[in-house]
Amino acid sequence: MTWVIGAERCGKESNLARILQNNGWNYVMVVHAGPITQMCQCLVQEFMKRQVYVRSVASRNLEITHDSMSHYLFILNALPEYDHLEPLIAATKPQKSALILNIPSETEEDLLIRIKVQDLYFYLCSQRRHWRIRSVISTPRFSHPVITEVVLDPGLRFIEVYDLQGQTLTEITVSHRPYMFEENGQARGLFLDLFGTLENKYNFSVSHIFESDWGVTPIQGTFENGTFGGTMGGVINGAFDLSLSSWLAAPERGPLLDMEPVGITSFVLAIVPKTLEVDVKFFQHPFSIDAWYGILLVAFLICATIIPPSLILGNYENTDAYNLASLSAWSFFLLINSFYGGALTMFFSTKAVPPFTGFREIVQAYPNWILKTTVGTDIYFYDRAESGDPDFKAFYERMVENPEETTFTDIAHVLKEMDTNYIGIMSSAHSLQYAFETNLDLTTPLEILETLNEAWYNVILTKNSPLSPVIKRGINSLRDNALLERASTKWLGFRIPKATETSALVLGVGHTLLVYIIMTFACVLSLTLLGMEHLYAKTFSK
Repeated sequence: MTWVIGAERCGKESNLARILQNNGWNYVMVVHAGPITQMCQCLVQEFMKRQVYVRSVASRNLEITHDSMSHYLFILNALPEYDHLEPLIAATKPQKSALILNIPSETEEDLLIRIKVQDLYFYLCSQRRHWRIRSVISTPRFSHPVITEVVLDPGLRFIEVYDLQGQTLTEITVSHRPYMFEENGQARGLFLDLFGTLENKYNFSVSHIFESDWGVTPIQGTFENGTFGGTMGGVINGAFDLSLSSWLAAPERGPLLDMEPVGITSFVLAIVPKTLEVDVKFFQHPFSIDAWYGILLVAFLICATIIPPSLILGNYENTDAYNLASLSAWSFFLLINSFYGGALTMFFSTKAVPPFTGFREIVQAYPNWILKTTVGTDIYFYDRAESGDPDFKAFYERMVENPEETTFTDIAHVLKEMDTNYIGIMSSAHSLQYAFETNLDLTTPLEILETLNEAWYNVILTKNSPLSPVIKRGINSLRDNALLERASTKWLGFRIPKATETSALVLGVGHTLLVYIIMTFACVLSLTLLGMEHLYAKTFSK
């Protein structure tokens, strides 16, 4: 439908259309609850003049979409219409809708009283001499909706000065050092410092609840349509506003939560290099398996050229063929002995070489080596296990069946265990840095086998939360002013001892077990042969 109205009659609508277009409103739905008014006609006409895609639609026919382009302009022509429009406004994404007050000015205060405490973030536009634009922010846990003035810069773009007027945000998290943790009944950590700055800046406070369960996998159903509990479930279900911790931006979480990135961390796989206490293959290590196969093949050929002819020919020892075979055998023995002795000396005198180089190898080394990962990283293994990867599936099944063996919460305790036990850990680099920074007596030399991935760690909020734009701007301001970097340096430090020093191996009974087994077997065999010879001689002497 097209209307043509004189420009002099659409002056105020023209100004509003210009303001909204300058703030990115390029796909606009003009929504009316009652009959089409002149304001509705003027707004559609003025948007069309500015090459803005615009449609006029009755509220009863409106279908809300959550794409990034659509904006909704609701026209309030009578105060009772608000109760019908408010659910539609609440269904839009934050900052994607505006309510135009086409009602007498004396009724505006009555409208403000009607605004319910629920998830809302929209703009309130009223016009007297000039357009007055206010933002309305609310969540179900606010004591009242927060209404603040929006200032326009010279380019007619919104400048929103957030003031949450002392409201309290409810936060749920799992104790996870150094991000957020509980110590002596008090919340501490990197995020507490960061949000302490934002609380002062935007005039709000945060109440913290600590939960023991991350809740990263559904209690029932699939990930997309399931029921969640624990910390993540508390945010998804709307019982809490947000969670402050190192939440990974897994793609599966996007449809369920708002995720505001804070910083980048990397997950690493680390061990303390050591050999097995009982290693029957210890003296095999200086040569590769292929080299041992070659040695056995040459030894077999030498035996084949010496032993059978000696048994068949009576004077084989006096032939040139025997002398050549013997010379070749002794030359081969001397060369192998020299190489093996040098390789074994080097093997003993250098630091222990990691017995594997990556995740799959350490999983396959179970139960000699046990891999432990931070509690709450189930999602990293869940998808790969579901896709049928045997190594990830084996480890994920152990995580479900025996979480005490495969996960940890106190990284400092695990690092101390690694000195004496055969444990590999998968942890964020930040957690490792914090553990060494706060435990100066911790000197465990780590070998970083593999950097598994780099990922943003995030604050999570309820999907389409009105608080998401506030938190996003706050985190960006911390990053721009280097406050995030300072807080990270305070809580994380830089120190991760690396296993780069040379350390000679000390041989124990377990390492040389193969030698003892061979010697014991040789002694038993010689005694057995001696007994058989004695019995043979005694029997035939009669």
